Amino acid sequence: MHAILRALRQRDLRLLLPAALIAAIRAERRERRAVGVVGGQLRARAARLGAEWADGLRLCARHRILRVIGLFFMVTCVGEGVMGTLFAPFVRSSLHASSSMYGVISAAQAIGGICGGLLAASLGGRSPAARVMGLSALAFGAIDLAMFLYPLGYVAAWPAIVLMILVGGPGALLNAAAMTLLQRNTIPTHRGRAFGALGAVEGAALVTGALAAGFLGKPLGIIPTLAAQGGGYVVAGALVLFTLYRDDTDGADVSAQPADVLTTPT
Repeated sequence: MHAILRALRQRDLRLLLPAALIAAIRAERRERRAVGVVGGQLRARAARLGAEWADGLRLCARHRILRVIGLFFMVTCVGEGVMGTLFAPFVRSSLHASSSMYGVISAAQAIGGICGGLLAASLGGRSPAARVMGLSALAFGAIDLAMFLYPLGYVAAWPAIVLMILVGGPGALLNAAAMTLLQRNTIPTHRGRAFGALGAVEGAALVTGALAAGFLGKPLGIIPTLAAQGGGYVVAGALVLFTLYRDDTDGADVSAQPADVLTTPT
């Protein structure tokens, strides 16, 4: 730009084109520097995000309650991935129902979920969260097993609707209890990291379950593959009850504890 102005002051039009090219080169350098700064900031933020995510994984691995919750969601989310892949074929091939009935069956769980949410709110802190989580998972898995296995003896859609309504209650109680345990056993500065790490575990488990359903659905059959989802909830619920049922810190709130609790294995 200075070269252009100088050329205009000297009234030498022959210098305008070289001056313009020089100005463009300088602008390009400034743009490159700006892009470099932005790229550096993005890399720094990505590195910080990766470090915090890894910190959350270490926290979940060291803390016994968080470790059990992580194992619980890893097992159950594999089953959820299986169900998300094979539930529509189950309604079509095993129940011989239409696509509209599939929508009704899927929506029916919301009714039980609303009732379960109201029940969870009414229970409050009167029942230990670990006990509620384990028992709800057992009930959830048992109802799912009944839903996936009853077509072996009776083919109709209405039992699936009833069972989906029933399973919504334990599902709502289970999620409420799990979130209670997560919040009670993390401090505010690291709570988001723990949630992020568990979310990554859930996502990986969902993908694994979907892939497994795609490969195993045909050779094993839709019903046996889906039954593994209910069985996974039963096993995971038993794990929670066995490891956390008598846990003395179940009702403790560690949100005010110092950060060194995060580095102490429990």
